[in-house]
Amino acid sequence: MVSSQITDATDNGTPIIGAIPEDRFMLSVEIQQILDHLDGTWFDEPENTRQLVQKFLIGGNIMDSGPNYFCRHNNQAVITRAERPDIHMACFKGDTKCVIMTGGGKPTEYVQIEARNLDIPLIMVESNTMNTAQSLEGLAGKSVCHNVEKIRHFKNLIEGHLDMQKLDSILL
Repeated sequence: MVSSQITDATDNGTPIIGAIPEDRFMLSVEIQQILDHLDGTWFDEPENTRQLVQKFLIGGNIMDSGPNYFCRHNNQAVITRAERPDIHMACFKGDTKCVIMTGGGKPTEYVQIEARNLDIPLIMVESNTMNTAQSLEGLAGKSVCHNVEKIRHFKNLIEGHLDMQKLDSILL
């Protein structure tokens, strides 16, 4: 659809410098935003609270093996009860940026140690898993753009999809 619109505009004499595609990475949220949005607490204060999360996975009754389920996506946060060390350990195998532990419980000592070793922050919340997931639905709309990773990513999108010489000639 976009390519036909570009063709139509070009045929009508409108200069086109490019089209930046939709990119879900630009809607990702920082783990600090997640904590603030949920009114949660850190189990251990992480060093980097600006890591980006693109997807939320619910760790419940998973039919696939845990590592297969949690290794499908990059930049994910996992929402699960604090009393599920099996799920915690499985999600540590994937690209998990943080674990949101629901129900107000605490992780087992083994999970605490593994999370520290892997530098995966644990967010503690009082609400249950489903209510926590529902409260995160509108968070992408509050995504911020002043994140170094997002700025780099957007720069790459611009360089890859815009005719920079044509842009320079229009601006200068």
